[in-house]
Amino acid sequence: MGMDELDGRIEFYCQLYEKVYKRVLEKNSGDVLAVVLKVFEEVARDLRGEQVNRSSVRGDKAEGEKPATEKQREALHKFGIRRIPESLKKGEASEVLEKLIGLSKGKENMAVGKLIEEINTKWSG
Repeated sequence: MGMDELDGRIEFYCQLYEKVYKRVLEKNSGDVLAVVLKVFEEVARDLRGEQVNRSSVRGDKAEGEKPATEKQREALHKFGIRRIPESLKKGEASEVLEKLIGLSKGKENMAVGKLIEEINTKWSG
C-alpha cells in the first residue's frame, strides 16, 4: 500500500468518524463518545468485510475457491461447529468466521449461539 492510498484511507475513516459523531450527537444526549466509538467500530468492521468479499470475488477468486484451511476448520470447531463439509471453501469459511468473531467481540452471545445452531443445521445434512 502506497502512502497516497494510506492517506486516502485515513481521510476516509476520519470523514466517516465525523459523520457518525454528528449523527449520534443529534440523536443522543447520553455518553456520545462511547456510542460513536461503538457505531464507528461496527461500520469499519462492515466495510472491511465488504472489502474482503470484493477481493475474493475479483482477483482473489481462485484463492476463495480453494478448500478451507486446517486452521479455519479448527477455528470453526472451537466455536462449536460440529460437522464441517469437506467441500467447504476458504472464502465461505472466512465469511462464517468473520461473522462469528464479530458477534463474539460484540459480546452478542445469543446471536453467536443462534448462528452456530443455524450452521450446524445447515451443514448436518
